[in-house]
Amino acid sequence: MTTVEQTQFILIVDVETTGLDPQRDEVVELGALLIRLQWRPQMTARVVNSYVGLREPMARSWSSAFAIHGISPAEVRGQRLHEETVAGLICKADGIIAHNAPFDRAFLVRLFPAARSRPWRCSMHQIPWSRYGHPSRRLGALAADYDLAVSVAHRAETDCMTLYRVLLQQDSRGWPHLHRLVAQPPLLPPEKY
Repeated sequence: MTTVEQTQFILIVDVETTGLDPQRDEVVELGALLIRLQWRPQMTARVVNSYVGLREPMARSWSSAFAIHGISPAEVRGQRLHEETVAGLICKADGIIAHNAPFDRAFLVRLFPAARSRPWRCSMHQIPWSRYGHPSRRLGALAADYDLAVSVAHRAETDCMTLYRVLLQQDSRGWPHLHRLVAQPPLLPPEKY
């Protein structure tokens, strides 16, 4: 594990999209939680800011994605992300976490290129969930394993909060998953943009 700073700001993000291809499909919902981590005398984490916004894409229908997240064209009609708020959260963050970081990053950097300049960690791929007794690394399954109630799955705000709550759970050695994730090198290192 690498050394961590005494205080860090980590941005947990989740996107809901019109499909799976970041070159063709688009974001319809973005959720973000800015977490302040204190490392001394012990790790504490606190949500200091949050954002959720809908966005009308160019596409007019996305039936396959609608079946997953339930966000309809009518729900996003005329909606735009508050670019200044999102850009501010990205700039404040020392790093970004998503449950499937390669997916979320590919979509987010198209809208906010500054997200390329932050290290990205992936809670799905960088935490050995099976080693800790979890048969699935899906976010909903992990939440259920920890008896965490989830009101609505596959909505950006709920998924961000669910991920935060899962990451606060302890591994078999008593370390919060968040600590282990932030203390290791990023899956996707920062790039110049």
